[in-house]
Amino acid sequence: MVRSAARLGVSPASLRTKTVHLEDRSEIDGNSIIISIKPRRFGGSAASPIRVTLLKGIENVGFAYLDGMAPKARQWVDRWDRERQLPIAIRFTITREANGRIYEANGIARLAMARQPL
Repeated sequence: MVRSAARLGVSPASLRTKTVHLEDRSEIDGNSIIISIKPRRFGGSAASPIRVTLLKGIENVGFAYLDGMAPKARQWVDRWDRERQLPIAIRFTITREANGRIYEANGIARLAMARQPL
């Protein structure tokens, strides 16, 4: 079960899509943050994604995206569905339990390749 996901983007040179999501693996090792890298193929059969576990034992993960289309009204949105445009930045929050304590990590990643309106 995927509860939250962020699409990192598409690399035109290598034609692949990267997605980060929280996956419920409670039977195995609890919730995990997974990155899926899927080659994009035109015509022919669809390629299976390569999946890598980044972090186990996650309680929650959240993403927000900085929309820069209106410079005077920039705002954080919870979902990003624009195929050909990157957000200006991605804000994330990860909550993890370890040794009976809850830890939270927050961060913002600015996307240098994002087009910003003038």
